[in-house]
Amino acid sequence: MHLRIPRDCEDCDEEEDCDSPCADDQPEHTAATCGTDECGDYLASVTDEDLSTAVEIGFPSCVNNTVLSGAAAYGNMGTAYLNLYYRSVARECELSDRLALSTDIDYTTCMGAYSLFTELEAWCPRDCENCDEEEDCDNPCADDQPEHTAATCGTDECGDYLASVTDEDLSTAVEIGFPSCVNNTVLSGAAAYGNMGTAYLNLYYRSVARECELYDRLALSTDIDYTTCMGAYSLFTELEAWCPRDCENCDEEEDCDNPCADDQPEHTAATCGTDECGDYLASVTDEDLSTAVEVGFPSCVNNTVLSGAAAYGNMGTAYLNLYYRSVARECELYDRLALSTDIDYTTCMGAYSLFTELEAWCPRDCENCDEEEDCDNPCADDQPEHTAATCGTDECGDYLASVTDEDLSTAVEVGFPSCVNNTVLSGAAAYGNLYHLNQYYARTAGQCELSDRLALSTVGNKTSRRQLDEQLPPASRAAKAAIHQARLPGLQARLREIADKLLNKNWATL
Repeated sequence: MHLRIPRDCEDCDEEEDCDSPCADDQPEHTAATCGTDECGDYLASVTDEDLSTAVEIGFPSCVNNTVLSGAAAYGNMGTAYLNLYYRSVARECELSDRLALSTDIDYTTCMGAYSLFTELEAWCPRDCENCDEEEDCDNPCADDQPEHTAATCGTDECGDYLASVTDEDLSTAVEIGFPSCVNNTVLSGAAAYGNMGTAYLNLYYRSVARECELYDRLALSTDIDYTTCMGAYSLFTELEAWCPRDCENCDEEEDCDNPCADDQPEHTAATCGTDECGDYLASVTDEDLSTAVEVGFPSCVNNTVLSGAAAYGNMGTAYLNLYYRSVARECELYDRLALSTDIDYTTCMGAYSLFTELEAWCPRDCENCDEEEDCDNPCADDQPEHTAATCGTDECGDYLASVTDEDLSTAVEVGFPSCVNNTVLSGAAAYGNLYHLNQYYARTAGQCELSDRLALSTVGNKTSRRQLDEQLPPASRAAKAAIHQARLPGLQARLREIADKLLNKNWATL
């Protein structure tokens, strides 16, 4: 079959000898060359029956042709390949309306399944490519540059394509189409997408629709299956997408594109205090976190890309709950949060929140640090850590009023001791001293001029955080500096190290 439609240039592999190779991102066809009546008439003349006959009889007979024996391979590609090729030419020639071929895609075929990427790329083009450092990219994205923007892909054509792909299409492609690629000489690597499940494809399409500002055109379900690894991991990727960060809290050894300055929060209301972020926060429930922790994250152990994310299952729902709360607080959208604000003090993370939540709601002006500690903002001699000017707020008062004697007892008797088995917070087991915790809260409330809001019963002198640390057993003092560095921002950075690296993974390329 000879396609009598002239090209502007040729897409050639590096090893091919091309007379007129296309430049980077140059299409083979343009309407200026092939947008003619003659081209339209030819496209209108080729039918689905013609493709079937060619694939089943014509191409296989090429095996005995001395000139065209290599063309026999097209018979193995199936009609889906030819159909998609004709569609791509018609699209570039701006003659899609002249095409006689069916526009239905057979997702039971390898080529049909793979079209979930090629057709998306064609109808919703990218501005740049997110590439790994070892990849050879024609048009790599700059730091923090999105692959898609509404200026390029916010079109009716992109919207129509997004509206044409259904949940059933994804299921068919994952269950039948991609697995069949294992026998395809060109696309055998695409079989791996079958193992990723529909959750990956769903989330990828959602991310494109979001960047193209066409989310309302998406036909796919927006419900996330948190029983899957990809669904569970979306608790990070979707939060990042809907509630973007201003900067990144990174460990010193991490390679950060946009590191936060000292005491700079990752999120601010100016960036993430949006209806879209609020709507997302309102969509995630306690049940979702439980499902992700109990089923979704543990299943990541068998995922070739996200195996490291299985560790989040061991952290429990308390970590995820507190992380979402911290983002909601920084985005000034705490009232939109659907998650329970009750803290489970029987867990290590819940017990440790007695420090992280106090720090978040009742921030310090400076830090009382030992000489051997590396402090970002050390207090001057006799300078109090807290002052009413900074923490004398209704928010701080409400938090102080929410913590009870029973909470402290539970944390000391159950929560902190359980930290001994926590890979990140094992040293926090040493904080299990009821008197010292009580006095630390009392001292903070006094400095914030909110003692009347304190729900805890208080006795004796008010203990400072430094005094609390000094009263730890000698063996625990050695671990104290590490614990100090594990306050919420540092903890988030370490626990999300896997997340930040995988967010930059370009999974939609082979």
